[in-house]
Amino acid sequence: MILQAQGTPGKSFDIEASAGLLHWLDLGSVLADTNGLMQFDDTNAPAYPARFYYTIPQCLVILFILFILSKLRALPALRG
Repeated sequence: MILQAQGTPGKSFDIEASAGLLHWLDLGSVLADTNGLMQFDDTNAPAYPARFYYTIPQCLVILFILFILSKLRALPALRG
């Protein structure tokens, strides 16, 4: 199955899939072309009766990771 989506030209996006909207699996990433079009071939799609997809710009993923790391650093050290 070929997925198509529209995004910011030249930006990378992560593609995630879910069979039931509860658990999400990272399928990989794709680069939007100069018109912002992204295409991704999900070769595993036929194995599922239904599958949902989600795209997220990679820059947002990096910002989220940095946010979580900053919160972890703010926690007091655990004493053993």
